[in-house]
Amino acid sequence: METRTVAGPDTVLATAEFRSGDYRPATARTGLEECLDRYCPWVSKPAVLLVASELITNAVRHTCGDWTMQVTVRPAQLVVEVTDGSQTTPTPREPDLTGAAGGMGMHIISKLTTWHETEVSPAGTGKTIRAVWQEVPQPTIGR
Repeated sequence: METRTVAGPDTVLATAEFRSGDYRPATARTGLEECLDRYCPWVSKPAVLLVASELITNAVRHTCGDWTMQVTVRPAQLVVEVTDGSQTTPTPREPDLTGAAGGMGMHIISKLTTWHETEVSPAGTGKTIRAVWQEVPQPTIGR
C-alpha cells in the first residue's frame, strides 16, 4: 500500500491506491482497513469494508480487465473509488434473496454511504464508482 500524506486544512490527509495487477481483492481490503485505523476512526469500518468489497467484486464479476481502488481521506471525509474498464454503469436490480444471483450490491452501497456516484470516462476507457462518507458532527449537550 502506498500512502501519501499532505498536511493542511481541507487538504488530502492520505491517499492509497490498489491495482488488480498488484493486489488481490482481499489484500486491497486489508490495506484499506489499515488506512481506516490510522486516518478515519469516525467511520464504521465494517460498513466501509463491505462497500469496498462490493465495489471490487462488481468490477471483477461484471467487467474484464484490471481495476483500481483509490482511497482519499480529507478532514471529515472518506472517498473510496473503484475504476474498471467497462463503460456500463451499475443498475440497482431486484435482489435475489437466495443469494444465487446477487443483486444486492448497489442497494448495500446506497444504504451504507453518505452518497455515491458513477462517472463514465469521456475517453471511453471505463468508469469510476465513487463512495463517500462524511463525518457527522456530534451535538454538544449541556453547554
